[in-house]
Amino acid sequence: SIDNKQYLLPVSFNLPAVVFSAKNEQSIPDTYMLSLEQIRDTAALFNTVKNDDIYTKMGFAPRWIPEFLYQSLKIMGANFSESSDVFSWDTKAVENTVAFLQDWTKNYNTSTTAEQDYQFKYLYTQELDWISSDRSLFTYTTSSELFHLSSEKLDLLDYRWIHNDTTICIDDAIISMGIYKYSQNIPAAEHFIIWFMNEENQKSLLQAKEELNLYTKTFGIADGFSSIQSVNERVYPIFYKNLFGKLPIADYLQPPNILPGKWESIKERVIIPYIVEAVDTTKDEPTTTMHTLVANWKKQFF
Repeated sequence: SIDNKQYLLPVSFNLPAVVFSAKNEQSIPDTYMLSLEQIRDTAALFNTVKNDDIYTKMGFAPRWIPEFLYQSLKIMGANFSESSDVFSWDTKAVENTVAFLQDWTKNYNTSTTAEQDYQFKYLYTQELDWISSDRSLFTYTTSSELFHLSSEKLDLLDYRWIHNDTTICIDDAIISMGIYKYSQNIPAAEHFIIWFMNEENQKSLLQAKEELNLYTKTFGIADGFSSIQSVNERVYPIFYKNLFGKLPIADYLQPPNILPGKWESIKERVIIPYIVEAVDTTKDEPTTTMHTLVANWKKQFF
């Protein structure tokens, strides 16, 4: 409790990334981060087109993965936040993101139609198989999804965190911890939190998981990077060798704003539909606006 306001303690978080086949490492800028412009330019060099304008290889198309479109909005400053009218956003930043992504499609991948046609050819192929078979250069993922993969698969891949001016936007789904107001044993709960928020104890948890060879699809502490900086810097590389040389600087990490309680629903029914249509180069302008989609969403919940 700070100034009579209650706060949850952050436990773990995840970061957005692009993944590529390790055999293509020489084609990727030698850093642990890539900007949207670097992803676009590097992917475009991978493109291969036949004489009849049919792509035999396409490095990456943002519209293939709606979550990438959403992360692009965040990275370019959409500034989504809870407000009295459900949520607010930076209109100019959203417009700039739409313009950037449309330009990416038009000037680097020909058109939305070309991107869709290429995607349709491999509709039932998993995205990781796209990059391993050189059908595309990049795919999008998060740190938890990436480190859910087996060590055998990880050894064949490489990745870069997505940033803008050295800012890396933390994924919205942060795991937090608090004490239930009516807990029967608040002192014990406090003792557990103090024990848990300790570097050596979190190291012991990861060590026990390793020694017992537990088959769990979780990354690190509570399926993400630890909220304790020293754990990420000194402990995680011991258990996740793929993090060597790629740990982001703490000052670069930007947590999300306070978001509405039904944010996942808003994201799925408002933001994603809007941005998917807005970046479609086959349309002169979107048939609906963000405000219209918000109004339609509110009718279902209020």
